[in-house]
Amino acid sequence: MYTNIKIFSSKRITIISLILTIYFFVSCQPDIDKITLNQTNLELNVNETFQLKAVNEPKKASQIVEWVSSKPNIAVVNDNGLVKAISPGECEIKAIANDKEAFCKVFINSKTFKVNEVEFKMITVEGGTFIMGTNSDEAFEDEKIPHEVTLSTYYIGETEVTQALWNAVMGNIPTQINTSVSDLKGENRPIFFVSWNDICNTNGFLDKLNTILADKLPIGYSFALPTEAQWEYAARGGKYSQNYKYSGSDNIDEVA
Repeated sequence: MYTNIKIFSSKRITIISLILTIYFFVSCQPDIDKITLNQTNLELNVNETFQLKAVNEPKKASQIVEWVSSKPNIAVVNDNGLVKAISPGECEIKAIANDKEAFCKVFINSKTFKVNEVEFKMITVEGGTFIMGTNSDEAFEDEKIPHEVTLSTYYIGETEVTQALWNAVMGNIPTQINTSVSDLKGENRPIFFVSWNDICNTNGFLDKLNTILADKLPIGYSFALPTEAQWEYAARGGKYSQNYKYSGSDNIDEVA
């Protein structure tokens, strides 16, 4: 009887001590005043990663942090603060500890691709709303009647498709270019003497380019010709437009 009672009592004392010890340890940690991140602005290319680190101050406070992305389709973050760029655009990565928060703005920008050693760059155009069209006397009739258009973020080629890139994808260039003595001939010159069918049909340029670079593109993305709205928005400068009459200037001689 006595032996059983002593063992039971000993277990009770041990459990009570353990509870008191844990409670005392937690209650003695100071409150978190703020969260400091090793980066508050981040610029990445698609598929690149960056390790965010958070320090809860004072340093004796709990260092447990929860990470959240405002737009997981743009960038994701794991439980340890590792950020991965998914697609072009902007988002925020938030660190949370108790009632404190800290933010890192993330911008996913241009992406460089390579086909048979020929590189080309796609530039991020941040989405926005603009007035498309004009009432200028110089405009064609189908360019008139200005109207509001809203676009989501997209990529556009830094340059026109070059003859070198066309050759890398298609394995040849139009014979008219080969026999041309024009100053327009050259690897870094724009491709010409190609039709819509050459570009958009099955086994055309876009079809082959998307096949070659399928594993390099963000999920849901593919190469395509820009729409008229995308072209005009980019030419106007996107959300950073200065409302020039022409692309980059009000003086056509400066840009033509």
